[in-house]
Amino acid sequence: MANVRYSDWSSDPASTTQGSQSSVERIVWTDNDDDDRINQKKSFALHWCFRCCIIGSLLAGIGLAIVLTFWLTSKTAATETLVVATSSFGSTNSLAVSTSVVTSSSSLATVSTITTTSSASTSTSSTSSTSSTSTTSSTSTTTTTPSCGSVSNPPGQILNLPSASAPSTYTLYTYGFMANNSLATLSFIMAGDSGGGGNFHWLLDQVSVNHTNVNAEILINGGFETGDLNGWTQYCNTNANCFSTGFYAHTVSSPCYAGTYCVYDGCRNFDYLIQSFSTVIGDYYSISYYLRIGNTGGAEHIYVTLT
Repeated sequence: MANVRYSDWSSDPASTTQGSQSSVERIVWTDNDDDDRINQKKSFALHWCFRCCIIGSLLAGIGLAIVLTFWLTSKTAATETLVVATSSFGSTNSLAVSTSVVTSSSSLATVSTITTTSSASTSTSSTSSTSSTSTTSSTSTTTTTPSCGSVSNPPGQILNLPSASAPSTYTLYTYGFMANNSLATLSFIMAGDSGGGGNFHWLLDQVSVNHTNVNAEILINGGFETGDLNGWTQYCNTNANCFSTGFYAHTVSSPCYAGTYCVYDGCRNFDYLIQSFSTVIGDYYSISYYLRIGNTGGAEHIYVTLT
């Protein structure tokens, strides 16, 4: 017959209950410790995550600020560049070039200077010859010997006066002009009756050419006060041309308009009394002279020309 055994649980209920309570308490304490450790780990992780987020945000803000700064600088910066290049040649045919570049930015308030200097030297040997050309400018006047016979309407007339309408007393004649050449010639071309009885001869006195810009007389011996025709040129002043002796142009002492001497001319054919003078192109000149005839009438003539 088998032996019947009773369990401790059944035999000692109080003890069994007490042992179970202790085990439960130990399990609860263990769970609490685990929860604390887990909570501590969570708190630590959250703390570092928070710090990392703050640091990351700060770094991102700084980076964004730097990017924005450079972007705004590139948009608003006023950049000025000054390039100065100088070159010089030395006595040995050397070329030196210096270039300076200065850049300034208004927003960054910075100035940078870059200087570049380069030089090149070239030596060339050559043989050179120098030629000198001298140019001489001169004004020449070609004078054609005029005809001593009949004259009709010569060029450059400033007076065309027949003896029939000429005054028998001294009359002032004037003519003004602006020079268009550097030389001018004043000519008196006269014809009388060579003492043929009509007393048709010409008397000329006080011939003047005034350079009005400077108020200067430019004729030589215009008043004939040297007692001769010094300064004047004569053509056809021969006895043969005048058909008699002494009737071509010459000085006399009476009757004159002023001074001591004047010119008398009674040649049968035309003879010439001429003087050339220098002029300034564009300047003004005034010609004046006193003229009369010995006796009004006849078919004699006088021309005064400016050429």
